Amino acid sequence: MASTFSNLKIELIGDGEQVSVWGATTNNNLEAIEQAVGGYADVDFATDADKTLTYVDSNAAQPFRALYFNVTSTGSLTATRKLILPAVQKMYIVKNATTGGQTITVEISGGTGVDIPNGETYIIYADGTDVVYAAPGLFYFDEIKVLSAPNATVPVIALKAEGAETNIDVAIVPKGTGALTADVADNTSAGGNKRGAGAVDLQTSRVAASDVAAAPASTISGGSDNSVSATANSAVVAGGATNQANAVASVVSGGSTNNVAATALYSAVSGGRDNSTQAQYTTMGGGRDNAIEANADYSIVSGGYRAVAARYGQEVIASGAFATADGTAQLSRQVLRAETSGNAITRLTSDGSGTANAYNVVNLPANALYAVHAILGAKDTNPAVADSRMWEIKALLKRGTLASSTELVGTATITNIAEDAGASGWVVAVTADTTNGAVSITVTGAVATTIRWVCSVSTTELGNG
Repeated sequence: MASTFSNLKIELIGDGEQVSVWGATTNNNLEAIEQAVGGYADVDFATDADKTLTYVDSNAAQPFRALYFNVTSTGSLTATRKLILPAVQKMYIVKNATTGGQTITVEISGGTGVDIPNGETYIIYADGTDVVYAAPGLFYFDEIKVLSAPNATVPVIALKAEGAETNIDVAIVPKGTGALTADVADNTSAGGNKRGAGAVDLQTSRVAASDVAAAPASTISGGSDNSVSATANSAVVAGGATNQANAVASVVSGGSTNNVAATALYSAVSGGRDNSTQAQYTTMGGGRDNAIEANADYSIVSGGYRAVAARYGQEVIASGAFATADGTAQLSRQVLRAETSGNAITRLTSDGSGTANAYNVVNLPANALYAVHAILGAKDTNPAVADSRMWEIKALLKRGTLASSTELVGTATITNIAEDAGASGWVVAVTADTTNGAVSITVTGAVATTIRWVCSVSTTELGNG
């Protein structure tokens, strides 16, 4: 029986054939196998057109059989060209070294093939019908290890983007709602607990497993021992150490041991140390040991040391405090407002409700003294009239343990600064509010007249602690 040939064109000697001369055939077969296992072949696109690798029944060297293809072109290619392989099962390593910057599609006729960008080297597999990726992964990166200074002691392993383009963006894209993390979650302090859906957590140092971006769409950019609680959706800790963001859409920019409580929705602590906020829509600029309490929505502590914001829309700064109690030596500002359409007595409040409570007016804590300085402006909203008036208010108030002990010290001074004639009947009064323990600023407008009142109140605040 005559010889036949395998898919790789290895000669298969028939029974009783090549007696006494089979050695040469066998040697040629071994060389052919060697070429398939580790052989190299230059494959050239002689023209700007597709190229087909042919094969014949021979165990002599044939390019299609080589393991490694160095694909070149005699001239510059002007479009993506196909390298069409024989319909055999085989592994290939293919480098696109053509000129012209064009991609090469390696396929078996009729298949979809694999695209190899110019300058890239891919490992592919021909399965007899089509060509597929044999080693999908980092086709567009070079892995390098750098030991040169300053990396001699701690080397750097880098993935460097590669390609013909001058500039290449790099994206790391999780699948579905997966998180992007710098550690693998393992429920210990080493890797941390599982991150929230779509979270970004680049922190690599933590003392507890819970020091992670646990909420959906939350972020920890770096630092150490920082955490975003599981219910704090879209919250951010940018860096620093031991910071906590526990409220939806809250932010801790940095610093140390700062805390945004779960009740402090949409609030921010910019930095500093040991600062906290419990109220919504608040801002802590920095400093140390400052606090925004639970009912002080829309308030701000710009910085300083041991300041306390306890009122709605309050702005506070301090540089220290007496004894052990914070907030006992500070300056505050609060904007009160009201709109009247008649001549009823109306209370100015920071939320504009006209009804005082324990947080929306200038409330005194127990055993406090407030020196009050306020500027009040009022304006008729009718553009055809536009009467207006301005007052300056000065008052000293103190409070004992109970709100009922709140009193004016002496008499409040209310000075008319400027007025239109039509506003001469408008009235302002300052009294002690013994229900809420506060400064009461009330206004009286005019019948059938819509007047808007805005009062900026500055208080120098002294407490016993």
